[in-house]
Amino acid sequence: MAFPTELNLAINDNVIGFIEKKPGKSEIESYGEVKLPKGVIERGYIKDPNTLVEKIESIYTSFRIEAKTVRWVLNEQNAILRELEIEKGELQTKTIEEYIKSQVGKTIHFPYEAPIFNHFIKTATDDTLIVILIIMDEKMVNDYLDVFEKLKMKDITYEIPMLALFRLFYTEDEGEEPKPTNVAQVQLSSQLQSVEVEKNYASNLEGVEGELEEEMDEEGDLIDGLMMVTLYDNFFTLTIFSYIFPTLFIMEDLDSDDKYQTIDKIDNFISRIANYYKYNKNGGKKGVRSCVCFNLSNIDDTELQEEMSNRTLGMPFEVFDLGTKSQYYKRLLPKGCYIPLAASFYKTTADEANEE
Repeated sequence: MAFPTELNLAINDNVIGFIEKKPGKSEIESYGEVKLPKGVIERGYIKDPNTLVEKIESIYTSFRIEAKTVRWVLNEQNAILRELEIEKGELQTKTIEEYIKSQVGKTIHFPYEAPIFNHFIKTATDDTLIVILIIMDEKMVNDYLDVFEKLKMKDITYEIPMLALFRLFYTEDEGEEPKPTNVAQVQLSSQLQSVEVEKNYASNLEGVEGELEEEMDEEGDLIDGLMMVTLYDNFFTLTIFSYIFPTLFIMEDLDSDDKYQTIDKIDNFISRIANYYKYNKNGGKKGVRSCVCFNLSNIDDTELQEEMSNRTLGMPFEVFDLGTKSQYYKRLLPKGCYIPLAASFYKTTADEANEE
């Protein structure tokens, strides 16, 4: 069975990056990045929807995009991640979603006037649930959906950058045989279906296979305690994963254009958050095992690697090299396409085997 092509789209304050390709496949149909005029997007919020519509229209026209479905990657400044513990007794007859909604403004506080959220269960015992929430501003989401509606885009799926980049990091390197449990293809995504009268939101966690506690780090599988830093031109994010689950998320603005001040700030945050994770969150029992940096800024990868390697991080540090996944990608893709590429890797090995 042939896969239809899909447009993977990432929009930030400065650029629209895109890749058109078949989900889970390597071959790219088209790709590119288009610069946005200053003020069209500010901190992920649309300020000039007409110009944004024109820019996306130009992508479809100039690059002869044929994809009818879109995987939209949210700006990391607009998706907040929180971990929440819920006593099962408090749920009574409520679903998790109903319970959370009933507690908003009481025991649970979100930073938006009209928040929307999706959740998934990280762990469950007889008495408690640990739930991870992805929280967004409904106005921001609806503004983007309005733009997509004007462009007659259908079947909009949204993706979170940290989860997409996590999958890309664990995708098999070029020339390697697929692993029996393809943890890279674990997908957390949420469907946003634009309807004439209302907008529906639903979330799902797909493709969790195997006993995660039995994964062997030495064999290239999941690391418990992977720290992932994503560096943009004006901010960076830091996420710590417990196997497939993001368990701690920090976002910090960058106030200086000086690359050495930027590197100093990242170094400081890595050390502080690693200590917090080990001693405050885990009582000294486990800590950060390794750190990978997705460098989407103007700082040179080699220079960033050298500067960070000279510091006493107390853990392995690497700047992600797209060439390990495919020299084909490394030769072609500008940095604005890294996140759209990452978003496209969401089919599980089992899915592909069943559909071929």
